[in-house]
Amino acid sequence: MRNTLPLLIVMSLLACGSLAPSAAEPPAIDRDDAHPRVIRLTGVNVTTETIDLGAPGSSISDIIVISDALFQHEEQVGVHGGTCTVVQVEPVLLHCVVTFTLPDGQITVQGLVTPDRAEEQVAVTGGTGAYRAAQGTLTVLEEEGEPAHYTFKFLRAPTK
Repeated sequence: MRNTLPLLIVMSLLACGSLAPSAAEPPAIDRDDAHPRVIRLTGVNVTTETIDLGAPGSSISDIIVISDALFQHEEQVGVHGGTCTVVQVEPVLLHCVVTFTLPDGQITVQGLVTPDRAEEQVAVTGGTGAYRAAQGTLTVLEEEGEPAHYTFKFLRAPTK
């Protein structure tokens, strides 16, 4: 498994809490032809810790705890945190649950990911605040030694 696992961050269990000041503006929003709201963020790894629960070394049930600081246009707009559980060793397959905390609410995601792939897509499973009815996908692009890039594509515009 790669050492940097922000790709796994694509799913969440616990939000790390907002690192952005309460007066921070929500992330900038784009649109595309099929999605009324698209949010693009960059993630800088804060934590990647492996909890070895099964047999020594990589084994089923090991847990990877992850968190990133989230940026847009070089300004921190939030954090994400989550866990990934090893569900298959050869090839490695992880089930990840991650929460993204932004100034106007939280977004939850989950899915199966393969850490050796540079790009993964997982389901947006819900949220709070402006994202309380969130549905859509999160695409994570991660290349070795580079920050992770997160693109949320919502099926409908969030509520306010």
